[in-house]
Amino acid sequence: MRAKLAVLALLAVASFGVYLGVSPSRTTQAQRISYLETIVKCPTCISVSTKDANTASAFALRTFITQMVHQGASNSQIIDQLLATYGPSVLLVPPSSSGGTALAGAGIALVLGIPLGGLLYYRRRGRKPVPEPPEGATSNAGGEPLTGGANRSASERAPGWIRTALGSASLAQKLVGAVGVALILSGGGLLAYGVLAKPSNVLSPSQIVLRLKTGEQLATVGSDTQALQLFSTVLAADPRQPEALAWNGWLLRQAGRKDHSRALLAAGIAQLRQSVAIQPAYLYGRLFYGISLYQDSHDAKGAVQQFRAYLSLSPPKSLTNQVKPTIDGAFAAAKLPAPL
Repeated sequence: MRAKLAVLALLAVASFGVYLGVSPSRTTQAQRISYLETIVKCPTCISVSTKDANTASAFALRTFITQMVHQGASNSQIIDQLLATYGPSVLLVPPSSSGGTALAGAGIALVLGIPLGGLLYYRRRGRKPVPEPPEGATSNAGGEPLTGGANRSASERAPGWIRTALGSASLAQKLVGAVGVALILSGGGLLAYGVLAKPSNVLSPSQIVLRLKTGEQLATVGSDTQALQLFSTVLAADPRQPEALAWNGWLLRQAGRKDHSRALLAAGIAQLRQSVAIQPAYLYGRLFYGISLYQDSHDAKGAVQQFRAYLSLSPPKSLTNQVKPTIDGAFAAAKLPAPL
């Protein structure tokens, strides 16, 4: 009985551990994103969380948090970046570096402690001498106790190994066994769900094209919040989509400059750089990255390189006329003749 209980406890712990190890990261990431959005304050609001605010700054912060989580940054790393930009006032609640660890440790201790404690308890009980049957007890010719078949317990009437296990188990042992079986079944069910459940962020190629086109139109008319929302869904489906990276990075960069947020600015510039690396022939990626290098990094030579690549892609004349002063300024800062 002790061996069976030991196997049962180990299976319960193993099933829980395997589920935690292979469950989809998106579930944990969604919980982290929701938590961070709840404790981070909207930069342009009064005592309103980023999760509940509808301003462009709040949505930019939500986008930043989501993408940082997907990139593998920890909660403390994200909070540290926001604190460096906005100061302690950006948090609605004081940051805690040990609360989550303590809670996780308590959960692990509970999961491991109950089965191990039960095993130690049963082991001690098993060492007690088994009392001898009373001298007056008699048996029939077949050696069975003199009890009527109708008075036998449910465990005695159960077939096979169930009767063997239950017949020698106390009520506490039966309860722990039932809990172990429930843990195994629930762990197996959660494991199956984690393996078989399909991601909810899958988009077809036509959906991606439509969202990119709509997002660009919204961004050009100043609807940054709606545009960021569309580009974020595209990046959730394809983190290396160059057009979404360019526009999303540009809007994050704009929000960072407006709110004086180094975290948003750095995130936007990183996406612009990634867009150019993935798709060098995308003219908006070259243009946006060149403007950022010139205005944000004060790298005139790097900006000139991006602007030359942009002009080689035969951009629309109307767009080039809009950015001509910036391009001319970068060439002048690099002590080069204006290309236009």
